[in-house]
Amino acid sequence: MTLYHLVLESTLGLTTFKFITDYLIANELLPGFVDGYSKIHRDETRHIVYGVWYLRETIREHPQMGDTVRQTLRDLLPSVAESLKPRATAPPSSCLAFRSIPAPVRARWPHTPADIHRSSDQQL
Repeated sequence: MTLYHLVLESTLGLTTFKFITDYLIANELLPGFVDGYSKIHRDETRHIVYGVWYLRETIREHPQMGDTVRQTLRDLLPSVAESLKPRATAPPSSCLAFRSIPAPVRARWPHTPADIHRSSDQQL
């Protein structure tokens, strides 16, 4: 429960949703995808709420489980944080998920960290 609801669905899932949808909305890309993904996101937040409730109730009934939940988070969150760091050395095109996006959409994305900074500077 700790791994699935607190790490995968909430920490990684919500972060992924935020970055993907912010980018797509800002660049007016894939509005149907954003709409559908937003509906899935609302459902996922209910799963997270249930998972947090379940863990809270379990710890209330079995206080010793609190140590297990805390240790699981201590063990996993450094790796989770590392996985969310931007990779300045690898272009987005090296990412399997990026390569699965249709070519016309990919063509509108910056391809190197320098391109990203240049396009950000030009928008300011």
